[in-house]
Amino acid sequence: MNPRDDSVNIADVKLHQVLKLMYVKYNKRHKTSAQIGSFKFIPENFFEENHSALLILIHEQRTLSNLCDYHDKQIMKAIFNGMAKNNFVVRDRCMYYFTDMGYRQALKSSNKLKYWNKYHTGIFWGVITAIVGSPILGWVFFGY
Repeated sequence: MNPRDDSVNIADVKLHQVLKLMYVKYNKRHKTSAQIGSFKFIPENFFEENHSALLILIHEQRTLSNLCDYHDKQIMKAIFNGMAKNNFVVRDRCMYYFTDMGYRQALKSSNKLKYWNKYHTGIFWGVITAIVGSPILGWVFFGY
């Protein structure tokens, strides 16, 4: 196996954990999805920045995928390669970029209200209007 090209698929819960960390890093600099093609993620740097949050995930994945010979950064690269094969990120040599689908999933994992407001605006505001306009919920909410 070539550590550079290996890929690992991780469970949805773990994937959302990684996407959430990626979104937090992206959102510190860019607040919209306009720059997803220019903001790079380097697995080695990403692992160093989020070492404590990713340590359990890495050790579990090492056991599940029989990657005992790989060190933590190589496993993180294999996880990113798996995310690239599933179209969450795009790979460009040693860097990765969000795809639109990856950004949406990361936003959904990180901030559900912002996700619903951005991608399901009609439903979001319809529910808010229904709650506020409801004779029971609206009055209780506003103290009438």
